Amino acid sequence: MASLLASTAQLDSFVVDSPMSTPLSSPAISSSGGSPVRDPDDGLATLLRKSTGKAHQEVMQPAIVAKLVSGQLPQEIHLRYLMMLYQIYAALEDALALHSTHPLLCDVYQPALLARAPALDSDCAYYTSETAWRAKSPIWRELEDENPPSLDAYVGRLEELARNYDDDKSATLLLAHAYVRYLGDLSGGQTIARTIRKTYRLPDSGEGSSFYEFFVPATAGSTTGLPTPAGPTETKEIKAWFRRGLDAAGERMTEQERAAVIREARYAFELNIGVFASFEGAMSKWEKEQQALEGAHPPKTKTSAAASTRNAVLKTPAASLQDPNTLAWIGVGLVVVLAIAFGLRDWATVTA
Repeated sequence: MASLLASTAQLDSFVVDSPMSTPLSSPAISSSGGSPVRDPDDGLATLLRKSTGKAHQEVMQPAIVAKLVSGQLPQEIHLRYLMMLYQIYAALEDALALHSTHPLLCDVYQPALLARAPALDSDCAYYTSETAWRAKSPIWRELEDENPPSLDAYVGRLEELARNYDDDKSATLLLAHAYVRYLGDLSGGQTIARTIRKTYRLPDSGEGSSFYEFFVPATAGSTTGLPTPAGPTETKEIKAWFRRGLDAAGERMTEQERAAVIREARYAFELNIGVFASFEGAMSKWEKEQQALEGAHPPKTKTSAAASTRNAVLKTPAASLQDPNTLAWIGVGLVVVLAIAFGLRDWATVTA
């Protein structure tokens, strides 16, 4: 369990079916091309953006992305998506917490501002009407029993980086995952939030769309009052702060470390694409269930009085038409109809 919307930058927040990387420092990369020639003036944030351009386009391909962005995703499938994201963010943020004091992460580690797992927990509780949704939700139990392989690969990679918390390489590579997830959420989350609030008729208070909402930095994590939702200006400031943190980390890296971060970012995009692709099966299953329900309970259509009479006559058994009483009533009906018709004709003649 993202403008994903209007621009490819919005998709930094999503996720693919790729084999788990074997060497910690060099995950398998499938199709995003080689590293661009580095401009000496490019910071790590710019280098990542330039190096993942093709991945940005590829992450738009799964049909589920278009449905999410346009508000056409059934609420049940959207809840499944949030629950899958919850697993991803829980793993990512656990790993970041373990490496939080590392010099390369200290400039971007701000859980009160960025952490998404608590917001996803809140949204899942809202949709299921259960605070303990992990114990009671059938969708969550289904995922526990059999996660999509692409989701297992993503969570597994993040857990691999967490296990190696005393390894400098792990902290370096976590920057790539933080870049792909958080900058995407910041870029497209606000637009998606507006779309799903309209689609699912969610309250403006943020319930059900907390995942997409960030807060003004000065109020995030406040213990003295409610945080203030970030508007477009504040969201841009948060993105600028995050990019500065990436650039500061990049200045402390060797060329080989920067190349490793780029490879990991491409791999993170592959993982995202795989997770999105895994929804095809869930969507197909949901559509078949809906068709079965509609077949069992076909919608009732309104029928006019004239059509009802016509249908009644057409459905009258042949034997009934041989009954004298039935024929008499049909004859009376025809006489009445003809009388009305001729009466209207004569009335028209008189008034002409």
